Amino acid sequence: MMTELKISTDASELIGPDGQPNLVRLLEAWSTATERLQRTHETLREQVRRLSDELEIKNRELARKNRLADLGQLASHVAHELRNGLMPLTLYTSLLRRRLSDDDGSQDVLDKIETGLTALDAIVNDLLHFTSDRQPRKSLFDARELIGEVLDSIRPQLEAQGIYPALDIPLGIRLHADRSMLHRAILNIVLNALDAMPDGGEL
Repeated sequence: MMTELKISTDASELIGPDGQPNLVRLLEAWSTATERLQRTHETLREQVRRLSDELEIKNRELARKNRLADLGQLASHVAHELRNGLMPLTLYTSLLRRRLSDDDGSQDVLDKIETGLTALDAIVNDLLHFTSDRQPRKSLFDARELIGEVLDSIRPQLEAQGIYPALDIPLGIRLHADRSMLHRAILNIVLNALDAMPDGGEL
């Protein structure tokens, strides 16, 4: 808030009875004006400092948004390139599985390949989600059903590694969240667990 500067210019206060300047009153008026001017100057300087700080903060925020935008474009490009490469790999793996259906050793290798492809696909989905800047779309859904879908999507990998999921969730538990976001989050957790269980076991 600006400090209002008021200086008295009433001649009757500055001129003595004899018609001569009242030096004491003149000095007092000068001192008062100087003090008020100094306060006004300090107030203005404080306002300039505050506005400069606000401008610096906004500039940093703008620079950060620009960097995030550039990063988002790069992530989107990488994600699409990865997805373009994953699609034929997934198709070829499926074709090989059918052709080598009687070869148990080859099936084990293909299971491991599919595990890696699933993990890469999850990374691609995360990158695309990062670049979409999508707001969560919450809905009610069954917790056991969601986790069951996650486990079904990687069932071959679980069986190939000898991992047996133990689902300990009471019936009727419903969640209010973004289903697709939570699906990706749980899938990432499970895939990390697979990496940490090379000898199999109970998940």
